[in-house]
Amino acid sequence: MRIRFSNTNSLKTASKYLSKKTSTKLCDSQNLLAKALGYQDLFDLQHKLDSGEKVPASLDKNESITSIFDLTKNISSKFDCRIGEALHAITKFGLVNTRSLSFQDLLEVRARLFDDIEFGNVKRRNSGQVGWVKSPGWKNEKVIFRCRDSNDTCYVFSNKTPNTTLAVFEYMSPKMKIPLFIPNRLFMPYGYVVDENNDKIIFSRDYVPLWRLRPNGAVSRDVEICDINLHAKEHKFLWDEGYMPLDGEVRIKFGYELLAGFGIRCLPKLIEFLPQIINTEGYADIKSIIGLRSESIFTAT
Repeated sequence: MRIRFSNTNSLKTASKYLSKKTSTKLCDSQNLLAKALGYQDLFDLQHKLDSGEKVPASLDKNESITSIFDLTKNISSKFDCRIGEALHAITKFGLVNTRSLSFQDLLEVRARLFDDIEFGNVKRRNSGQVGWVKSPGWKNEKVIFRCRDSNDTCYVFSNKTPNTTLAVFEYMSPKMKIPLFIPNRLFMPYGYVVDENNDKIIFSRDYVPLWRLRPNGAVSRDVEICDINLHAKEHKFLWDEGYMPLDGEVRIKFGYELLAGFGIRCLPKLIEFLPQIINTEGYADIKSIIGLRSESIFTAT
C-alpha cells in the first residue's frame, strides 16, 4: 500500500531519526523509508508529488490502525530495526495521520504487533496466552498466562502485577483466541520527579522512568533507564497509596486523563519488555528484567 503525502517534510524528519537509530546513511535511510511507504525511492516519491498526485482524505480510525500496523512491519523489515522504534517513528513524525487515534488506540496497535510477531498462535496454558480468572473478586478479568510455578499453581500477568499467583484451575483458557493486551502496569504514570533541568521524569509503579516532560511541554520517551531519586528537589505521587489506576474503570479513566493532561501520546519504552517479562520463568522482577541501573536518574548522561 502506498502512503501519499502533500510534501516530503515528515519523511525527511523520520528518515533522520531512523538514520540515527540504525546507523544508516541519511540518503540510504530516505530511500529505504520511501520504499517502505510504497515508492521506488525518494526520487520516485518526489516525482509523484511534482506530477500532482492527489493526497487522499484523512483515514478513519480503523483505516489508520491498519495502515500503521502494516507500515510498522514494513519499516522494521527495511531498516532491520525494532518494531517499537518503527512504530515510534511513524507516530512521532506523522507518516500516517494519527490525529484520530488516542493513546489507547496506539496501545492496541502495539499489542496487535506483539501478537502477530512475538507470540503468534500460543498453545493452551503457554506463555503469552490470554485467558481470564474464574475466582471470587476477579470479575472474569483478562490476564496473560506466564508460566507454571508448580503442578497446582501458575503465574499470570494481570493489570496489577506480573506475579499474580493462581491455582491452575482458576485460570480459564479460552476456546477461541483472545487478543493480547498490554497490562496497565507498563504504562500508567505513578508519579514524577523534577531534575536539575526542571524536566519532569514521569515514572511507573515500579519506579521505572517512562517519559521526560520538558518545561516547554515537549514529551520524550528517550529517558535513561535508571533508578528514580525520591530525594530530588521536587517529586509528586499522582495516586494515593493503594489507589492505583491498575484496575477498575473509574481509576483507569482517570489514569488516561493524567496522560492527556501531560500531553503524552507516545508509548514508553518499558512496553517493549513485555515479551521478556511474560517469558520469564518463576517470579518476574521488572527492574531486573529491564536491567535497571542502580544510580540516580539525575546522574545519567
